[in-house]
Amino acid sequence: RRSYPFDSLDIASTMPVLNTFRTENTTVFTGAQIVAAPPKQEAKSVLTAAKPFLTGSIAGCFSTCCIQPMDMIKVRIQLNAASGAAASPVGIASKMIAEEGVASLYAGLSAGLTRQVVYTGSRLGLYDVFTDKAKEANGGKPLPLHQTAPASPTSPHISPYLT
Repeated sequence: RRSYPFDSLDIASTMPVLNTFRTENTTVFTGAQIVAAPPKQEAKSVLTAAKPFLTGSIAGCFSTCCIQPMDMIKVRIQLNAASGAAASPVGIASKMIAEEGVASLYAGLSAGLTRQVVYTGSRLGLYDVFTDKAKEANGGKPLPLHQTAPASPTSPHISPYLT
């Protein structure tokens, strides 16, 4: 088999470039030249890119599961206050558990979890994205407070538009 100069090139990473020049009304092709494509940047894996969003979502869901019973009691207190009846949080909680069961403290949990997955996940995920971009602009060095601070208030202002 005859050896050609381009046998060692990976065809998928090369691009043909046509040498051309233009005269008044004519384009003349003088030949083709094989030029290696620029090296591809290593792409982040999907899991690596999604990690800040996933950890933010999980943290938000955990906090919602912990706070949901207190939030339900607060809602019942507000409803009782609107009707003119006042009651203590302990009295309302014991009445809810006695009449409706322990699961009543977690009514509406699915809506809270859905919100946390979208809102808290995007808020914490976007914060990481913004700080990573700022680190790149800073040459990869750790960021001082005046560069980290803008990422913190920016992400919560964008996240509500996602929910």
